[in-house]
Amino acid sequence: METLKIEWRHLDVEGETCNRCYDTGENLNAEVKRLNRKLKSKGVKVEWFETKLKDNQIPQSNTILFNGVPIEQILDIKASENYCESCTELLEKEMYCRTVFYDGLEYEDIPAKAIREATYKILDLNKSQKSPVDIYNNTGGCSCGSGCCDSSKDTKDDKKYIVIDLLYLDLSLCKRCQGAETNLDDALADVSKVLEAAGAEVEVNKVHVSSEEKAKEYQFVSSPTIRVNGRDIQMEIKESICESCGDICSDDVDCRVWVYQDQEYTVPPKAMITEAILREVYGKSEKSKEKQEYIIPENLRRFYKAIKKKNDGISNKCC
Repeated sequence: METLKIEWRHLDVEGETCNRCYDTGENLNAEVKRLNRKLKSKGVKVEWFETKLKDNQIPQSNTILFNGVPIEQILDIKASENYCESCTELLEKEMYCRTVFYDGLEYEDIPAKAIREATYKILDLNKSQKSPVDIYNNTGGCSCGSGCCDSSKDTKDDKKYIVIDLLYLDLSLCKRCQGAETNLDDALADVSKVLEAAGAEVEVNKVHVSSEEKAKEYQFVSSPTIRVNGRDIQMEIKESICESCGDICSDDVDCRVWVYQDQEYTVPPKAMITEAILREVYGKSEKSKEKQEYIIPENLRRFYKAIKKKNDGISNKCC
């Protein structure tokens, strides 16, 4: 079996790393799980490991190497930098950290799509009739499972896979995001034996949607969002003022409201999450709506703009 080794280099300060490095690590961990599932039949195993860097090695931080080759040498990626509030707080001095330009957008983390594309390119699998994204999952790059994007057509494994995505703006202060994470974890604990009995393998991805670029990548419409095999557990989007996120960005921001059994909640009820998971396990989930062109909601655009303005203000004060 061929083995691809992926190295993730990142800053480490007493066990802590910066937000953009953390997000890259989350993307890599989730992507490797998915790639191994898809590439097993091709005799390929993907392994990843981390190299922790000191503060004098910042230029090497937030990088990924495939069998020792940097991702920017594999793909059409250009590296740049911008002010990093997270590293500034960690190191107690003004820091500018790495960004990447990929597919026409600038990212502070290395997106999952780039990791996937680089893997297929270095493994020389691009000659297949299908594109790497098609083989990996589907043409949209979402985390859909069976019944979505025709992914079942190229899956020979009868095992049922349940991919759950929690998309959020903030887990450190936002009470709605924190509550969604807690109830998701509790719901999974409650149904763990049912999932095991049904032969279902569950993968949970917690994605910090930290920028407009990442919002576009994940087609993020409201925070927090929970998707089960690419399907939002609540198709209707309702929002209300969120004081927590307002405090984070110093502006008015709306976050998600959940409607379950004719009642509104600021946190998705555990029972609602449980039902969505079990519907997917037993094949009773609703068909996904036809995908439309993604336009970032004004509410999210305002949040990201306010965060950038706040960070720029901090940067100017440092100078």
